[in-house]
Amino acid sequence: MTSYSLLKKYLSFFSIIPLVTFHTIAIPTKVHAAIIADITNDWVDAVNPTNAGWTFKKNHSDLFTIWQTDHSNDGTMQGAWADQSDFASNAHVPWWLNREGTIQMHGAELDRTASDFTSATWTSDYTGEVQIDGTLWSPVVRGRNTGWQLLINDVLITDGQIISNGVYNSMNRLSLADGSGGASVLIQQISFGDEIELAFISLSENGNLGDTVEMDFKISTVPTVATVSEPSNKWISFVSVGILTLVKIRTYFSNKI
Repeated sequence: MTSYSLLKKYLSFFSIIPLVTFHTIAIPTKVHAAIIADITNDWVDAVNPTNAGWTFKKNHSDLFTIWQTDHSNDGTMQGAWADQSDFASNAHVPWWLNREGTIQMHGAELDRTASDFTSATWTSDYTGEVQIDGTLWSPVVRGRNTGWQLLINDVLITDGQIISNGVYNSMNRLSLADGSGGASVLIQQISFGDEIELAFISLSENGNLGDTVEMDFKISTVPTVATVSEPSNKWISFVSVGILTLVKIRTYFSNKI
């Protein structure tokens, strides 16, 4: 076999196998946050707890079990979680309801139901770092004082108070980031089954006079920076030149042979 034949066979071999092994570089890519729980969007009338993991309590230990289809007995058919619907009765508070896309709570009153506490809790189906966001406001000016608490697995994370004195309304809301723990505590590492609770405590008249508070409250994943591997431009250029050279050599000797 002549040297030309050997070279031709050699070049033919390279024509049928991959010639390129790409070197890669890591490129940072931001992964945006995703909302995994939203008290408003997840709301379902007459279901407690909900399939989305929300639980509504009328005191420290008991869930609401009675859904009032016309809570104010005025024919509007505004449903609510409350033990009674007659406003002249004791157990019409506390209540939780969704009024045209706004979640509303009225605090419990000690002299009515032996409790000044009510809450909404989300049970996590997620493991990882989360951002907790929420705002509160008063739909009616009454001059009453309501304490709020944010807890994870019954451990207090941050708290504060909201007074219905006209300062906080739907256009100027109180942020949970303004609580005692500051904004930093609203980023938390959680696991599957952890409970994030937003609780309200009636403070006026020693807990005997509750107030109405409206809110939004949501939990989101924290944005992260991931790395995506892409071919290095330097190596692509090098390999491209190499391939072109081999093609020219092969063409030259093919013509010779």
